[in-house]
Amino acid sequence: MERQIKYTKSLIIILAILACFSQALRGMAPPTLPGNFNQLPLEIQQEIISKLSDSDLARLAQTSRQARQVLWDELEKRQLKAATELSLWESRIKIDFTNEASNYPTLDQFKQAVLVRLNDTAQQCPEQWISLYLSSNNLGSLSSKNLKEFLQSITKYNVVELFLFGNQLTSLPKNSFNGLNKLKSLYLAFNQLSHLPEGIFNGLHNLQTLDLSSNQLISLPEKIFNNLPNLRKLYLFDNQLTSLPEKIFNQLPNLLDLNLYHNRLTSLPEKIFNNLPNLLDLDLSYNQLTSLSENIFNNLHNLRELNLSYNQLRDTEKQSIRRKLTNIKIIF
Repeated sequence: MERQIKYTKSLIIILAILACFSQALRGMAPPTLPGNFNQLPLEIQQEIISKLSDSDLARLAQTSRQARQVLWDELEKRQLKAATELSLWESRIKIDFTNEASNYPTLDQFKQAVLVRLNDTAQQCPEQWISLYLSSNNLGSLSSKNLKEFLQSITKYNVVELFLFGNQLTSLPKNSFNGLNKLKSLYLAFNQLSHLPEGIFNGLHNLQTLDLSSNQLISLPEKIFNNLPNLRKLYLFDNQLTSLPEKIFNQLPNLLDLNLYHNRLTSLPEKIFNNLPNLLDLDLSYNQLTSLSENIFNNLHNLRELNLSYNQLRDTEKQSIRRKLTNIKIIF
């Protein structure tokens, strides 16, 4: 009985692999997964996928709706996940509705047009990543409820880049971005935001770029960036920040670029940069800093450029900073 089970199992695997490779063997196309793939036992799915070449596995991961998790698990096992993500990023589809709302009788019709385009794109290219441009459409005129519903309606699509520049947004409803867990870049510059809800970015674990520049931010909650472990670039320049909480950057271990240019900062907590081990570029220019703690930059071991120009630091303090940071470019 046991031998028969093993024979049957082997036969299933052989037939499934033949189905998977039948097109490729005829020289017609890359391998596809058999239609009943999702019904096969997990171990058989894994066996089939293990037979794929690296290039075919990467191609299937980008184009196949079937067994997405098994495909990506195998990619990670072969250390190919990063390369495949890069390929998906570079081939992402651009859906551009910049400054288009005025071409529709109402904002509701504009929103519906956006969703129709997203849906059509998802049907034609189900695994392709999407850059969605919604800038300059006066979305700030929507009620909090309608704005949140609109942003939530795009969560079902593969949106990895979202542009919301210049929409006259004065506030963002709590949980606006919940569900956009594939998002890698979020651009909110050139709006009129003065405050942000503490958990507004919760769930955006894959976010790498966050642009909040050219708003009217007066202050930021201490835990505002706590759930962004993969953030690489944070742009806070051209706001009205007068101070920052000491632990605001504590949960950003992968941050590379922090730009606080053109705010109203008069001082900074001594330990504010203590948990940014990978920071490369720090711009504090055009603020109102009169002094800095002697040890404020001590933990920035990988820093390569520090811009402190157009502040009110004394010459003696500048000299002290130069003596401490001998291996980086400092701009005063």
